[in-house]
Amino acid sequence: MALTGVYGAISKREAFATLERVRELGINHIDTAEVYGEGENERMVGRAIAGYRDEVLLATKFNYRQYVGETDRSWAEVVRGSIEGVWSASG
Repeated sequence: MALTGVYGAISKREAFATLERVRELGINHIDTAEVYGEGENERMVGRAIAGYRDEVLLATKFNYRQYVGETDRSWAEVVRGSIEGVWSASG
């Protein structure tokens, strides 16, 4: 679920309204990725699910290849950073 303009323009208001509608419809599986908006998508999802994150099945993706040349990030740090990005934003 890309909410940060990766596939076209979308306002933050529209993005949060979409996530609220998803919740209203009883959909509890949200799929995001660190690559959508350089982590902003995950932070946005995290803020949107704050207060009910235990009700959400959250999937995220990560890609070590996007960090080629950054010798200071291990594979474990890439995975951890991706997961922590969304959970830290959700409180």
